[in-house]
Amino acid sequence: MSKLKISPEEFQEIIKMFLELKQLGFSVSFLARRFGVSQSAMWYYSQGQRKMPEELKEKLKKFLDIQKKIK
Repeated sequence: MSKLKISPEEFQEIIKMFLELKQLGFSVSFLARRFGVSQSAMWYYSQGQRKMPEELKEKLKKFLDIQKKIK
């Protein structure tokens, strides 16, 4: 896993995405299981402490978009 620093813009984007997911009722542990990532890694991603792989970020964005349409 890459521990590269993330840009302030990317940090804001990730924090906003995880806040929206939490408001929709999705926990970090659920998201970790859903997307096949360890809970600790997902927690670090959700706090902006580790750079999230682009593939995972895109999957989370799609998941969030779908959930917004449902609710």
